[in-house]
Amino acid sequence: MDAISDENISQLGLTWYYDLPHKRGVEATPLIADGVMYTTGSWSLVFALDARSGDLLWQYDPKVPREYAVNACCDVVNRGVA
Repeated sequence: MDAISDENISQLGLTWYYDLPHKRGVEATPLIADGVMYTTGSWSLVFALDARSGDLLWQYDPKVPREYAVNACCDVVNRGVA
């Protein structure tokens, strides 16, 4: 973060993005450790992405039963990994 300054902030831009597989609510704040970005998507899926390239390293699906979605008050969002 020391490389960002008042002089060069206008030069910043999007480096990469990753499309999550479900188009439902997302409320997660990604965590970054050792060059890996960890985040969650709908249905509690967990994604590990290369923080530099955005390439998917792995994903985990805990197999949340989809029939319980009708009981979710605020969609099937997840607030992130911890």
